[in-house]
Amino acid sequence: MPETPVADQYRTSGNLRARGGLHARYANRNWFDWVGAQLELTPDSDVLDIGCGAGWFWLSAGNSCPSGLRLTLTDNSAGMVSEAIANLERDGRIPSLAGKTCDAADLPFADASFDAAIAMHMLYHVEDAGRALDEMARVLRPGGLAAVTTNGEDNLGALFDLGSRAFGGAPRDPAARIFGPGRALELFGERFDDVALHRFQDVYVIADADDIVQYLTSYPPGNRAGEAEITALRRLVAARLDEAGGVLNVAREAALVCGRARDARPAR
Repeated sequence: MPETPVADQYRTSGNLRARGGLHARYANRNWFDWVGAQLELTPDSDVLDIGCGAGWFWLSAGNSCPSGLRLTLTDNSAGMVSEAIANLERDGRIPSLAGKTCDAADLPFADASFDAAIAMHMLYHVEDAGRALDEMARVLRPGGLAAVTTNGEDNLGALFDLGSRAFGGAPRDPAARIFGPGRALELFGERFDDVALHRFQDVYVIADADDIVQYLTSYPPGNRAGEAEITALRRLVAARLDEAGGVLNVAREAALVCGRARDARPAR
């Protein structure tokens, strides 16, 4: 069976690394530590990470997450799960690790198996985000923590405007268009109690055109762009930097939505 566009994007962590490199180089605030502090995970908890990627959250937020967690890592990509397990085993701060390749909308776990479940920057890839959240609610124990992260409506708007001019499409973050904070709040309100929205903001001061090009060519449609389209993007980026005096101020917006599992969970 041929891979879907999403599966092709995330078969390995290459595209994620291209995107993460921009944040790592220009961020003034540590997103991972901020999320970990908001989650307030408790020691000795059973935690499910849905769409774990390469495990970077757990590698980067070690100071804000307690020791003693029993962590289950899941992803639709077997390569991602293997990479996450290997990364965290080398890190050594989380002693209890398990991994499973699975669909977020069909979790292979019994009801009420976990104290917390998170899905970080991934539900915009799921065909039916509501179904995935139903599954999250099902596997949580009553009162268990549900948490998702996504991008804000105007996230990196200056960059996506350039991408739209070069490759077409809407000049907005595709993640926020599909599953932004508003949609997350709506779906959480239908399934969880004590729902809360936490917003994260930063400003990136970018002077390197290559960093912008690398970021925009890690997403569709830029990741399928030919040489002529990429050359056109480079010209656009150079012109925009010249207009802005050599640096581009880019607003970073993200969000964390949390809730608590109800006693009555939806049927599988």
